[in-house]
Amino acid sequence: IRYLKSVTLPQVDIVRPSDKATEDARVNLRAEVKHVSSKQNIQVFLNGKAIRDFRFDSRGHLVDSTFTFRDGENKILVKVSNRDGRDEDQHTILYVKAVAPPVVKITSPKNNATFTKAAIEVQATVNGVTNKNEIKFYLNGKSIKGFSFNRNRLVAKVNLKNGLNTIAIKAMNKGGRD
Repeated sequence: IRYLKSVTLPQVDIVRPSDKATEDARVNLRAEVKHVSSKQNIQVFLNGKAIRDFRFDSRGHLVDSTFTFRDGENKILVKVSNRDGRDEDQHTILYVKAVAPPVVKITSPKNNATFTKAAIEVQATVNGVTNKNEIKFYLNGKSIKGFSFNRNRLVAKVNLKNGLNTIAIKAMNKGGRD
């Protein structure tokens, strides 16, 4: 005669977040849990630190929590246990902070201004870039390198041609261009 004890092993599956990378710092965790009857048999970790304020719905067999990622790689680990055994699931997600595209505003000269001297100063504010290499300055379609950029302020001394002149300033960063 043989007696085989019925064994019901616990199971856990992290279903959210499912992405490998995100630009969202606030993350909602959802894990499906089977054969676990109590929150005391569940452990949630973010980057090795225990998260205690998670919710467990024993009827729906779900674990939910919300937390904030740090820059770079983040590890979510959910462990479950019952009298018959243990299980765990882990996801690694890369958090990359979203970057807004730059914003360029020419402050001087005003659009459609008229000058009696060819030498003028162009001024602009350029937000969302950190250095001059992320900015392109054009006068009448020709790239101009001789401008300064400091603390979001661009200044260039240019010589206008007789007639209509066009000034264009373009900036680019990881978030896009303006």
